Formats: sequence, structure tokens, C-alpha cells
Amino acid sequence: MVGKRRPTGGMGLRSAALIIILLYLLPTFISAETQTSVVLDLTYTALINPDPDNLDLALLPVGLGEIKINSTGNRNVRAYLEISADLGVSYLLTIDRAYLRTRFENMRLTLGKTRLSWGEGLVFNAADVLLGSSDLNVNLSAEEYRNQSEWLSALYFPLGRFAFLEAVAMPEMIDPATYKPADPTTLPELSDSGAGLRLGFELDRLFDTAVETGYFYSGNRDDHSAYLSLQGGAGINWHASASLALPTATILEIPGGSDILDGLLISGGFYGLPNIGQRLSLSLRAEALYKPGAEFTAQGAPADYGIYGYGEVSLGIDQLVNAYVRSIISPVDLSALVYGGASFSLYQGFTVYGDLSAQIGETTDVFPNRELGGYTLRLGIRFIY
Repeated sequence: MVGKRRPTGGMGLRSAALIIILLYLLPTFISAETQTSVVLDLTYTALINPDPDNLDLALLPVGLGEIKINSTGNRNVRAYLEISADLGVSYLLTIDRAYLRTRFENMRLTLGKTRLSWGEGLVFNAADVLLGSSDLNVNLSAEEYRNQSEWLSALYFPLGRFAFLEAVAMPEMIDPATYKPADPTTLPELSDSGAGLRLGFELDRLFDTAVETGYFYSGNRDDHSAYLSLQGGAGINWHASASLALPTATILEIPGGSDILDGLLISGGFYGLPNIGQRLSLSLRAEALYKPGAEFTAQGAPADYGIYGYGEVSLGIDQLVNAYVRSIISPVDLSALVYGGASFSLYQGFTVYGDLSAQIGETTDVFPNRELGGYTLRLGIRFIY
């Protein structure tokens, strides 16, 4: 019996491997003032369908490799490059970050592919009008829940103590699936680009509350977004944000109440680090997202509901063991996605970890249990060097 051959990509994969090796060795030859780190993350994930009529089990081995190169020689110029390779699912080589950040006397320039965080919120952030942080496409087993990045240019102007102004431009990028070098119609148009501005300052008389407000126009969606975000730390770190997105056509027609409700997002949450001893560290986090224009009654099918919640409890012991429970909750249909796990730092840079997840809900809910992945068990090792 001849087994199935794994997809290797032929010369493409060989070329990718050569590129990775060259990128890894290049900083060594060019400059000693560069920090380079390599991350290897190897996991086995068991996917379980608990449906008695369709009981199923799948085993998914996945490998992830990352190379991060960070320049350190010039205090006024920083270059950063992050390349990752997926071995086990897509077999893709991607450039996750590639940017330059230059500091001048009265401003800072950022140019390249990166992620700008407007507003506050780990899972739900209504003020993230650039990339969006209001969907449920969140990987709770990852170190970075939302890691989407885009090509952009940004100018940051400090305006004094705890105040700043930032302007950003985001060009529409070429779609590799449709691009043809001989066909100029496959190139993105300038009108598809986006641009925005944000202002941040602090209110000393209001418990040192940080205020952030901004505006962003998306050319490919032809809509306008404005937001307001507040953050404070009087006893516990808290944040609250609201944004409103309206298409250009709706604004020209004078938006009605339903248009405003459909485009309105509100989020908030808190984060705390209670003191429970010298050897123990405890962190608590809770966030919520409110969509006034969405559904607030169960629809009998997966739907975009008007309220979601997120909670997390994490306990660390001597910086060697970390255990956590994380969950996204859909109160409308009473379903939830729950993760529980632990990691163990056996050596410097070497970590063993495992987690168990469960989708708790009916077939028509946001988080249905009786499907492949209704339960998952994951075991892995991570090495950073």
C-alpha cells in the first residue's frame, strides 16, 4: 500500500526554505547590532465530534516556525521583519510584519506592514476602525488573539504630556488571485485606499482618564467611521469605546435611526492584577461588545447577535507554571466557547503546554457542540531561541 504523499510545493517550498535561511543569516553578515529570534511551535490537536449519531475523531499535527529580526543599532530608526511558515495545514510562507519606524525631532514615521491599535480591548474593541475587532474570528489558543496586519503609512506627532496626534494612510493592496501584469485593470485604484486621523490626550481632573478619538475613511467599503475611547485606572484598569460607521450614500441621504443603530458599536471591559502573594500572580479580565442594530432573540440559525462577552482568569506560579480559563459567551442563544489550559516552562525558552476547548451550544447556536471540533484537545511544545 502506498501512503499519501504530503504536499511539499516542489521548488516553491525549496525556494521558501532558502529565503528563510538567507534572511536568518543576513543580519549576521551585515551587522552585529541586530536581535534575531526563532520560534518553533509544534502541536498535536485532537478534534472530536460528540454527536452520538455521527461520532468522529480527527488528529491534526501542526508546525509553526517564525523568524523575527529587529534592528537595535540606531535609536532613531527601527526596522522589524517577521516571517512565519505553516507546516501542517496550508504550507504557506507569509510576511506577518515588515516595517520601518523612524523618529524625528517632532514626529515619528511608520511605514510598512504592521498593526496599529486604535482604542482599547483585547478581544472586543469598538474603536478599532482600522482593522476591526468586533467579530468572533478569534483564536483563544494563540498568544496574540488578533494579529491581522496591513500595509500602511503613519505619522505620529507628540503634543506634550500624554497627548498625541496620528495620521494614517492604508493603500489597497494587489489581490494575487486576480492580478495580471499585462492587465492594468487588475491593479487597485487610489479611491480604494483608506485614511484616518486620531487624537489622544489625558484628563487629569477626571481620575487621569485617557481620551482617544478619531476618524477613518475606508475606500473599498466607501464608509466613514468615527470613534471615542476612554481608559482609566482608578483602582482597576477599565476601558469603554463607541464607534459609528456609515456608508457615504447613507450620509448623503441623511441617516435615520435604523442606519445609526446598524452602524453603532459599543465595547467595554476591565483588567486587574490582584496581589495574592510573592510566588503567585493572578490576572482577571472581562470584556463585552454591544451591537444595537443586531439581533437580540435566538434565530434558530447562526446569526449576528447584539451582545457578546469575554472573560479570562489566569494564574501564574513562580513564572514557571501558568494556568488559564478563557471564554467567549453569546448570551442571546446561551452558547459559549470555553478554553482551559496550562503551560510549563521547563527550560529557558522551552515550554510545554496543553489545553482543552469545548463549544457549548445547540446545532443552531453560535457555538454548536455537535460538530467536528465541538471538543478539542491540544498538546504542544514551543521553543524560542
